[in-house]
Amino acid sequence: MVLQATYWGKQRNSRLKIFVDGVQVDAESMDGGGPIAFGARSYKVPHEVTKGKQFVVVRFEPDVNAGAGPVFGCLMCPVETVTVTT
Repeated sequence: MVLQATYWGKQRNSRLKIFVDGVQVDAESMDGGGPIAFGARSYKVPHEVTKGKQFVVVRFEPDVNAGAGPVFGCLMCPVETVTVTT
């Protein structure tokens, strides 16, 4: 599976870890250098994290003295339907 999150391109001081059911799947850092638009970023989720589950808990955890959002959208897709851009 792939987790896709939508952020604002000019988002600043965001450093965060991304967890799916308590397993860290990636980390993200945004410094405000993106476009003036929303943009989606994709993160591969190991099969064993979602295997046999109908739902999972996704958590965006900020680093110390940093922000973790906002996240404007979040979805899980089969890996075949998304181009991973991390």
